[in-house]
Amino acid sequence: MLSLSKFMIKQIPYIMQNFIRSIILALFLTIFPSSDTYSQNLITNGDFGVFDPSILSPIPVGFTTTYTQIPYTGTTPSSTGKFAITNNPYALAPSDFRNVYDHPSDGSAGNGTGNMLFVDGKNNQMFWKQSPALPLQGGVKYIFTYWIRNINKSGPTPGPKVRFTPFGCSSCTAQDYAPNDYEWHKVSYAITPTVTEFISIELSTVNSVPAGNNFAIDDISLLPPPLPLTISTSKVNPSCYGFSDGL
Repeated sequence: MLSLSKFMIKQIPYIMQNFIRSIILALFLTIFPSSDTYSQNLITNGDFGVFDPSILSPIPVGFTTTYTQIPYTGTTPSSTGKFAITNNPYALAPSDFRNVYDHPSDGSAGNGTGNMLFVDGKNNQMFWKQSPALPLQGGVKYIFTYWIRNINKSGPTPGPKVRFTPFGCSSCTAQDYAPNDYEWHKVSYAITPTVTEFISIELSTVNSVPAGNNFAIDDISLLPPPLPLTISTSKVNPSCYGFSDGL
């Protein structure tokens, strides 16, 4: 009887290890039932970089545009068909624009350290087009996202409206979005090509009026499908103690 008791006591650490391992795994799967992680953003420079006061007109990287760039300082007056890469478009027209900081990708309050794309809308003109085009796999769902904010102090009606067009996607359609207030809004679209195609996403203004169609764009992303969570486990089988061990 004494030998059996000692054997059972020596097995407790190994039994507890397996029990604790099972509990941790069960808790992880309960708290994170779909713990998938996205791959790297396929859009280059989607946040328009870090603000540098010495660079008045940062070079557009990762996109092309039909608009004309102006310095962020407001030394060149903003007008229809102009854009700027800036940390705050207020200086471009203090009497008309709000103080607006960039949309931080981590969800915290903007502090002016990051840039955004300011757009002075021109009727039915492309202001941002992803460059270069990317091969997107057929039958795979991608998520395209951008953030938009109306920066006018007030009016007019209608406000800014942006059209999303995935050029090169034979199975996709253009879609429009218009913010209804003066806060940052997240806009997302699914892109699922039926066949593998080279696709370039374009953002353009829709029916822009000459005045008041002013807005900011930030944190543009194109994400491929989630990478599945993989969990690997290993087990070490200990040598069992005999009844006579330690006697």
